Amino acid sequence: FNSGKLSSAWSILREDASAWSLDGTALKIKASEGDISESNDGAGNIFLQSANSDWTVTTKISCSRTPGLPSQNAGLLAYQDDDNFVKFVYAAPGFRREQSGAGSLQLSCESDGNSKANVSVSLNDVELSGNTLWLRLVKRGSSYTAYYSVDGKKYVEAGKVDIILKDINAGLLACNGVIPA
Repeated sequence: FNSGKLSSAWSILREDASAWSLDGTALKIKASEGDISESNDGAGNIFLQSANSDWTVTTKISCSRTPGLPSQNAGLLAYQDDDNFVKFVYAAPGFRREQSGAGSLQLSCESDGNSKANVSVSLNDVELSGNTLWLRLVKRGSSYTAYYSVDGKKYVEAGKVDIILKDINAGLLACNGVIPA
């Protein structure tokens, strides 16, 4: 994102050009309704690049506020399609009864539309500066390991999942979510 122009290596799934922009070295995404988890498929402005080998992807995210609803989230994605993916995101608190706090980190994966794994790490005891975090996702074979940092230097492992994905893309998403009925 250094050039102020989106590289041709990126594709945008369900693009809404009015809800994203490049500002200097930052990609700004206005979270839209939807998600990719379970039956909430349809989130827009998912930024993806081909990533079929082993890789490490790191991003710094700054949210305008702490996610407050169960389906609000932003972060990293290893994506085959809406039913087969690994998602590592900054999200609302991990438990429905916990309505306030610093939010949580959620590592989840779906295989054929079914939740295969879900790890939630509370951020209540983590000192965040302005809803800013660094997220890292490392792919080695079929293993995906998630890490986070509050300073971009020291990373803490958040969890690990195993899933076989085909025609993998890695990228970024921001979802305002839809709460299932």
